[in-house]
Amino acid sequence: MLGCRGAVSLANRAVSIPPKERTIGVPSPAQLFGVRLRELRLANSKSQVEVAQEFGASRSTIAQMELGNRKVQAEELGRLAKIYGCSPTSLLVIPETRKDREEDELLDDLGQSMPEFSMDPSAFKGLREAVLLSRELTLLEKALGLEGYSAGPPSHGFGAPCTRWEGAHQGYVAAQEERWRMNLGDSPVRDVDDTLAMMRVRATQASLPEGISSLYLQAPETGTLVVVNESLSMEERRFQYVHGYAHALFDHGHRWLACRTDARHSLSELRATAFAGRFLLPETGLRRYLHSLGKDTLGRASGATQSLFSEPDGPSADEPPIRVDGRGRKGATPIGACDLTQIACYFGVSPVLTCHSLRNLRYMSDDEVAALTSKDARGTVERTKKVLDLRTFKQVPKRDAFRSRLLALAVEAVHRGVIDALKFERCAELVGLKPEEQEVLLDGIAS
Repeated sequence: MLGCRGAVSLANRAVSIPPKERTIGVPSPAQLFGVRLRELRLANSKSQVEVAQEFGASRSTIAQMELGNRKVQAEELGRLAKIYGCSPTSLLVIPETRKDREEDELLDDLGQSMPEFSMDPSAFKGLREAVLLSRELTLLEKALGLEGYSAGPPSHGFGAPCTRWEGAHQGYVAAQEERWRMNLGDSPVRDVDDTLAMMRVRATQASLPEGISSLYLQAPETGTLVVVNESLSMEERRFQYVHGYAHALFDHGHRWLACRTDARHSLSELRATAFAGRFLLPETGLRRYLHSLGKDTLGRASGATQSLFSEPDGPSADEPPIRVDGRGRKGATPIGACDLTQIACYFGVSPVLTCHSLRNLRYMSDDEVAALTSKDARGTVERTKKVLDLRTFKQVPKRDAFRSRLLALAVEAVHRGVIDALKFERCAELVGLKPEEQEVLLDGIAS
């Protein structure tokens, strides 16, 4: 990084910093010098066009300087210093980059507390990228004043569960309340990451160490971030997104939580698991879909005969209750692999989750669950899915809703004049947008 000790020597020669491979989240010295030029320009309330006219060059030349892509000669350094009303030496004194301390502390804490990352540097790099993107999205949301539209995940006020039953009950209740709050009704949640993005929760995937299914992170600079292991299946990723959202609802006091496969029996994990299962597979929606398959939910869940109360017409209150015969069909309409496949695909969940949800609602016995979750049965379900040609939920796109939202808000920020094209280009580069793709988005604004 350019500092005071290098200012004198650099002032007597071209500012030529060897190009380095761009590392996400770690600006090169040339980029830092470009940031310094941009900050001075903005501090003087000048546009790139105005500076270019005073400098005697094109606007693109100034833009390339601020990007750190063009060498600045010694005499050019003097002209820039004159434009910005400072000395060449002070122009070269670059303060410490605005490196988000919250982000650094969060990542340092994770790296020290989780030895798995030290054995898998690529996984830590992916996590750092997700954190950096989340920070940029948080800055854009603040600049656009979006806090008033969604304050993020609410707090349901539950205390720490003391028993497994209490934890599961809290998860079920909160899942139903969140569905009401989000106006989801009892229908399937088609795109979980898009749904969570509306709640200002960033849900993305990355390569995580083996044994870690997801990470929940929360910091003022990054907002709420859920990172799911990209090695999981599509249904498992959807489940872990909602599982992480449950931690955002219940575990506000934690800066981060690692959801490990060997810790699934802890009460906090159990509560989040109950929430995710009921959120993705709501009880009323499941019953309704079973009806559409011709299953007798009345007999299965409540017994073969129902007793209904009716107000008596006359003065006598001794009339017997009305009996509704369940036609003796309890157990006569078992749920098979074909039914299970249709339910799982309709709600976008795994067959195993579907089986256990049906078991909890008394539509399946323990033996039936064991039979339909065996290795052979899982193969049958996959073959049935292909034969029925059932529509699956959206496959993993090139960019998830988290990254798409960052780009969309960056376009909106340019449109409002909150950020300039240079800042938009930096956001686009973080997401991996090609120059021609950036032009498409900015051309849309111009048109």
